[in-house]
Amino acid sequence: SIVVFFFTKTVYLSLNYVNCKNAQKNALVLATFTTLIFALHPLQTQAVTYIVQRITALAALFYLASLLAYLKFRLSDAIQRKTVFLVITILI
Repeated sequence: SIVVFFFTKTVYLSLNYVNCKNAQKNALVLATFTTLIFALHPLQTQAVTYIVQRITALAALFYLASLLAYLKFRLSDAIQRKTVFLVITILI
């Protein structure tokens, strides 16, 4: 859920048409509601309830973490940060 929070917040803030002065606050509210829906939705109970299906939760975690690292790679300006995020994306 933490990865979903940061992914949603990064995507919202990276949109070109978000130029209002309350963008940080709006991003925080949107990311919080998205994370709550992701964490508490009944479809998630199957992967959380059964210990056998922990691989499903881990696969989702690594997939979303990789997407977040790729997004940070694309939005970063510094070459050193781009390199770090690219390596993280490849390793995950």
